[in-house]
Amino acid sequence: MRCIFCQLERDGSEEHVFPLAIGGPLTTDRVCEPCNSQLGSRVDAALVDHFLIRMRRAELHLAGNSSHVPSEYEIMEGVATLVDDPELRVRTKFNPRTQKMDIRLIQHKSPVIENEKGEVSFQVLVDETELHTLPLIIQRERKRRRLPPATEQEMSEILDRASRTVTVRQNPNVLFNLTVKFKYLEHSLLKIIYELAFLWLGETYLDDPRASELRSAVTSADPAIAQTLMGYCGDAGSSDLFPLWLPHRAHHLAFATVINERIAICLRIFDIFAATAWITADANRYLNGTDGRDVLRFLTIDASTRKMLSSPFLDEVMRVVRKKGESQTVGAVPDPLCL
Repeated sequence: MRCIFCQLERDGSEEHVFPLAIGGPLTTDRVCEPCNSQLGSRVDAALVDHFLIRMRRAELHLAGNSSHVPSEYEIMEGVATLVDDPELRVRTKFNPRTQKMDIRLIQHKSPVIENEKGEVSFQVLVDETELHTLPLIIQRERKRRRLPPATEQEMSEILDRASRTVTVRQNPNVLFNLTVKFKYLEHSLLKIIYELAFLWLGETYLDDPRASELRSAVTSADPAIAQTLMGYCGDAGSSDLFPLWLPHRAHHLAFATVINERIAICLRIFDIFAATAWITADANRYLNGTDGRDVLRFLTIDASTRKMLSSPFLDEVMRVVRKKGESQTVGAVPDPLCL
């Protein structure tokens, strides 16, 4: 078997064209295991682990290969700072029992202050749930300063003062630093386009000069190279690539069309990302004087049910025209899986 990425003769493995983690049922066995593994961890992960996609996966309960469904609240989990006291850090975690965020203070020690007598003092702040750790903290600090361990009476007095100085913050405001990674996102969308091109255009497509450019870009470690081969890649709401179909929160769409003797594939992932790239400069090589019913395809996938519908693009355009006439609408219409 000739792998569609490395072009080597190797055993094939199951490859999901649209990653399984976003509900993709369409597969091919023309990707070898090494390419499947490498592209899965670097390229596919850039899409399925993007925080916008993870939020949608949580909403639709899409687990993927790991059998783990992302949490709707994971974007709010982790380490943050208090808005009214930025020096204090907290750890947040969603509590499924209370349906609220648990916010716990991370241990904080103020700078050491030494007076003219050589006495030192500092303040240790801990979460109320961690008060039991104070004796250990105190004894550790005393040992560090070569002081004898606190006596039982001294420790009792310290803990008594601590219990009387508990501060309760009602509904504290926390500040998160959210890091959004776009590295290899273009690669992941271009990879889907390339694999669709192979499935729709057939075996001879692997020898097309444009196919060589696309797979080289997808497999490249250069984060910027894939973007140079795409006509558009970004927010689906800002794109005019899908004027005929209404956006759907659970559906993926793709179609192939001819533009100036080139064949291009347009792709929409949920209603979040859209992308397009031309896949060959010689449309006639694949159309062979026909209307391209076997080559110019339309595909829609319901990620929740994994139901998939594939049809000639021309047939789908005619369906949209009829639908517009029946409903007397001017704008976009629902895709066929909405019926």
